[in-house]
Amino acid sequence: MQDIAGKWIGMIHGTNDGSVFAESIVDGGRLIGSAQINEPMLGVGVYSATGPHEAMERMRLVLSPDH
Repeated sequence: MQDIAGKWIGMIHGTNDGSVFAESIVDGGRLIGSAQINEPMLGVGVYSATGPHEAMERMRLVLSPDH
């Protein structure tokens, strides 16, 4: 399995378009980190991210808004 922890940048497209920056570590079989979604019309959203450490083809993280 390829390690998916680290720093990631990219674009998101859909109802809203923007860029995303994510940084994560693996701790006890879970991927833990943060994500920032930068949407030109709405601004920046910062999220905590958690999910199981699986293959990249099945990566699914739960994003919770930071206060």
